[in-house]
Amino acid sequence: MSNAPIAPGSLVLVTGGTGFIGSHVVRTFLHDGFRVRLPARTQEKGDKFVKHFSEYADKLEVVVIPDALREGAYDEAVKGVAGIAHLATAIDIQSTDYDAVVPPSIAGTVGVLQSALKYGPTVQRVAICSSSGASGQPNPVPRAKFEADPSIAQKLDASTWNDKSIETIEAQRKNGKVTDGFQLYYVSKVLAERAAHDFIKNEKPNFTISMILPNANFGDMIPCATGTSTGGWSQAVADGQDMNQIDPQWFVNVDDTARLHVQALVSPDIKQGERIWAVSERFTWNDIAAEVKKNKPEANVVTVEGDKDRVDASDIDASRAQELLKEFGGFQGLAVTVRQGLGLEKPRI
Repeated sequence: MSNAPIAPGSLVLVTGGTGFIGSHVVRTFLHDGFRVRLPARTQEKGDKFVKHFSEYADKLEVVVIPDALREGAYDEAVKGVAGIAHLATAIDIQSTDYDAVVPPSIAGTVGVLQSALKYGPTVQRVAICSSSGASGQPNPVPRAKFEADPSIAQKLDASTWNDKSIETIEAQRKNGKVTDGFQLYYVSKVLAERAAHDFIKNEKPNFTISMILPNANFGDMIPCATGTSTGGWSQAVADGQDMNQIDPQWFVNVDDTARLHVQALVSPDIKQGERIWAVSERFTWNDIAAEVKKNKPEANVVTVEGDKDRVDASDIDASRAQELLKEFGGFQGLAVTVRQGLGLEKPRI
């Protein structure tokens, strides 16, 4: 098996590149001098990206794939590429329809890998955007309780898997109805990533596959991208929305997530099946509200007190990602990330 990193100027395929995180991956590859093949459901959508990234017009190629879940959807798109960043997935944390969320996530991941195996002899590296939810889920507790006894934190690293969400959703299905969209999303990421590991074991591909596991992605928005996902959370706080119904978690700057996808393709020491946690630090909604107020004193932010002020009692080992990001300055912190999310500071690419 070849484990050679891809060289600058190579052609890479970025699935899901029209989405929030994917658009940042596209931008980072282009910035670094790579050529990018971008699948889009329509030519109109692809043309918006070509227009936005006009300075890279000679490096951005759009291929129209109306249905990425169709068998063989990526057979043509993988031809001639040196690397693949796979970010296409079914993301709808409001959906409680198991069949609309889980099977498509698995099929999309396996589909692009099968295409690379059959029709991508030039493929050397594949980076799959998994999720922190494939490894574990938030463990929210009152901030005061955690500060009094940090030892209550759960330990999460590249070896842990989120079987708890699978158990929760299976129990709900047995009772006749899935009710938790977040848990269902986590299950889709667990099973899609496990399908990739099964692919490695069973197919023994001649290319290296790694997985990036980000938690909540904050930061700047690329105008031509579809949807905001967690990228809109900082602005939502600034707009006065009460976000406390969403568990506090860890965050990562979306450009750091993008950079890790690039590093997974270019770093010489990436291992087959390697899992790379992508998180910067914990956040609470009060933390974000405080950062918003520093930058927009007029904002009518929502804050909570007492036991409603919760924190994620999880200790996460993201040392591998820190190593990969070291030459770029490491993970970006909450203050700069919130400013970027509010459109007050330019991104670090």
